[in-house]
Amino acid sequence: MNDEYNESESFLGGKGFYIALMLCVSIIVVSAWMLVNNSEEDETEALADTTLTPYVHQEVIEWKDPVPVPTQVIVPEVPEVAQVMEPEPVEEPVQEVYVPVEDESVQTVNLETLSYVWPVIGEVELPYSMDRLVYNVTMGDWRTHDGIDIAAQAGEYVRSAAAGTVTDVYDDVLYGTTVVIDHGAGLVSYYANLQAEPVVRVGDRVLAGDTIGAVGETALCETGEPPHLHFAMSLNDNSVDPGAYMPVL
Repeated sequence: MNDEYNESESFLGGKGFYIALMLCVSIIVVSAWMLVNNSEEDETEALADTTLTPYVHQEVIEWKDPVPVPTQVIVPEVPEVAQVMEPEPVEEPVQEVYVPVEDESVQTVNLETLSYVWPVIGEVELPYSMDRLVYNVTMGDWRTHDGIDIAAQAGEYVRSAAAGTVTDVYDDVLYGTTVVIDHGAGLVSYYANLQAEPVVRVGDRVLAGDTIGAVGETALCETGEPPHLHFAMSLNDNSVDPGAYMPVL
């Protein structure tokens, strides 16, 4: 009896222990499987009841700093400037220019109150003629005559016809040595066919009757006539008859 008990006890102490352990493990595995299976079914049902939201894939673009674009700078073409050579200064002869001195007594003169005298006393050989032609003995042609030719001896003194200022002394190609006197108010007198050296100079102030030169024979266009003074006048640059201003002899 005791032997049977000992054999049973030996069997349980050896193989029985492992059998019991295997049963426990089996139970645990089955329980775990059932628990997991139930959990999956519940999760499947929950997902079935849930409205699925479509997944939208958004591509994330990595931000990069913009690459600077080089700006093209257009530089205008500048034409080459040729070197300008400055001309060498040329020394020109200095010419004396006469500038009449403004004299109120002359510029505001009244022509009607001026005193006039004949530049020489003699017969008028050739009258003033600007509106018709007259015959010129020396030149042998017909032409106008802008003054009067007064007969006089060569060397006879020539006087200023009125007060004024000498504005020019020159040698004319046709009328020879000439003196010009400005009497103011636009009235100018001309004395031609004088001797080569008059006694007045540019800028001299003269009165009526003052000597300005002497009768000569320098007028090439009138050498065919006897000695005389070629006397002319102008008013505001227009030729006028000098005899109209002279006193009656």
